[in-house]
Amino acid sequence: MPRLGSAAGALLLAFLGPVSPALVSSDEAPAGSPGPRALESSRHNLLAEMWQRRILSPEADRWAPEDMALLERIRRAEASQAASFLKSRLGTLKGLAVSRKLPGGAIRLRLTKEGFERYLLIRSQEALRVFESKGVDAKWAFSLRDLEDRRLFEPRGLLSEAGEALYDRILAGLAAHWKTPAGEVFGNRPPPKREAPAEASLPGIPTPRPKPTTQVPPATAKPVGIEP
Repeated sequence: MPRLGSAAGALLLAFLGPVSPALVSSDEAPAGSPGPRALESSRHNLLAEMWQRRILSPEADRWAPEDMALLERIRRAEASQAASFLKSRLGTLKGLAVSRKLPGGAIRLRLTKEGFERYLLIRSQEALRVFESKGVDAKWAFSLRDLEDRRLFEPRGLLSEAGEALYDRILAGLAAHWKTPAGEVFGNRPPPKREAPAEASLPGIPTPRPKPTTQVPPATAKPVGIEP
């Protein structure tokens, strides 16, 4: 562990926990790779964001892969104006977002985990109504899949990432299709045509081709009662 020359540095290391020697040794680091301080700073910034969004508790000093996946999904929701969506539906963002001061004094809202879950719940309810309007029975709606066989709804009834992507296409007026548990395909456009399966042949045995038919010209009828 490198020694830092300030109390702030010691506090930072206390938050970050033990640092791998591979990250500390700058002599062996590949050219162009970030140094140990840059890595520590990046890790601390991610932790701070997860604490602020309440993805992690303040006592946590590391994250799991599912925490990072949730953070990325929340960021994508923010880029799609999730905060404005929530405010238009609920009239307030209290308890659902926190403010962050940017360099220069500008204030930016950050959606919390609770805010993202409320956003996803409302979207899921609205998506269900859209699917029902397209003829999907309510009891089968949670079993819908896209044409790549990915579930549109998670087991707890919220839109999956694949479901959000398909629902966004519907809202944008783009072609979107989904399948029922029975394999029936529905959508806001006629279902795509399936290509006829190619004829299977055994290895090493050529597929027999149909023989061409020989057309025989019709015989010329002789006039009745007239001898040649």
